[in-house]
Amino acid sequence: MLFERRAKARKLNITVKPFKGVRVAVPKGLAFKKAEQIARNKASWIKKHQEKMWKLEEEYETTPEALIDHDKARQVLVPRLEAIAAKHGYTYNRVAIRNQKTRWGCCSSKNNISLNMK
Repeated sequence: MLFERRAKARKLNITVKPFKGVRVAVPKGLAFKKAEQIARNKASWIKKHQEKMWKLEEEYETTPEALIDHDKARQVLVPRLEAIAAKHGYTYNRVAIRNQKTRWGCCSSKNNISLNMK
C-alpha cells in the first residue's frame, strides 16, 4: 500500500488499480498515522477490490490481446484503415499506432490518423 501526500486532495482517497496496487492519497491536513488507521478500517473493502484487480491481471496475461505488439497492430490496422478510407472516399496523410490508455483513435486537422494498438 502506497501512501502519498496530495496537496490537491480534499479528503482521503483510496484507489485500487490493476498492476499498480493500492494507493492512498492523503490530504494536507491529515496525519499519515490517521490515514493508516482509516485504511486499516477499510481493509475488507480494499481486499475485495484487490481480488478483483488480481483476476483482471490474470485475465490480461492469458488473453491474446496481451501478446499484441506494435508491429502486429500496424500489420492489422493499416490495411483495415486503407479499406475503410477507400470505401468511404476519405484521404489521410500519416498513420501513427500508439499504446494509449483510453482513446481508440483520432484524426488531426492535418489528416494524420492516430490509432490505439489495443
